[in-house]
Amino acid sequence: MHSGQDKLQAPNRDDAGSRSGFRWDLSPRAFWLTLIVLAVVRLVTVSDLNAPIVYSPHDGLLYVSRAFHLLLGQGFGPYNSQLLLKYPGISIWIYLVRLTGISFFLSLNLVFILAGMYFVQAARRAGGNSILLFACYVAYLFNPVSYFGVFLQVLRDGISPSLMVLLLGSLIFIFHAARSGQPALSHLLVFAVTFSFL
Repeated sequence: MHSGQDKLQAPNRDDAGSRSGFRWDLSPRAFWLTLIVLAVVRLVTVSDLNAPIVYSPHDGLLYVSRAFHLLLGQGFGPYNSQLLLKYPGISIWIYLVRLTGISFFLSLNLVFILAGMYFVQAARRAGGNSILLFACYVAYLFNPVSYFGVFLQVLRDGISPSLMVLLLGSLIFIFHAARSGQPALSHLLVFAVTFSFL
């Protein structure tokens, strides 16, 4: 016989969750594998997008013209009143991408994807919840705004969002390393390079 002191215990939510096979967090391997699969889906969904032809002598045409002269070994080309109207970062980016042989938009999307993963890793290192970060990554990766407008034009605006995400991720890494007393030279380098492009 059970003693009268025995009491009914409410079921433990964690035990119930483990019995049902549901977890509130993802394993690191499943987490990153899912992020990579989503990145491939992103590349597939943007594979048929093309740049609209827009006559913009102070923007797209200027960036492409300077990159063209860089490929010819002529610096940014002949000096005129428009040569230095815009920062040289995108022209140098187009030049480097052309040397590698990959398309300009593929390079932008690769940076976009890697920036998102870098930020997610920084947030996880700082103690962020995997499920919440996964949801943020999906919203970031498939943001409808990134499928049209300035994202499809040869402008600095196409790469600036990715650079801002990289900048924020590097700051999280740096502050977390400073709090834990660890070196963060690689993340300082990411911050410096990204800031120079902005």
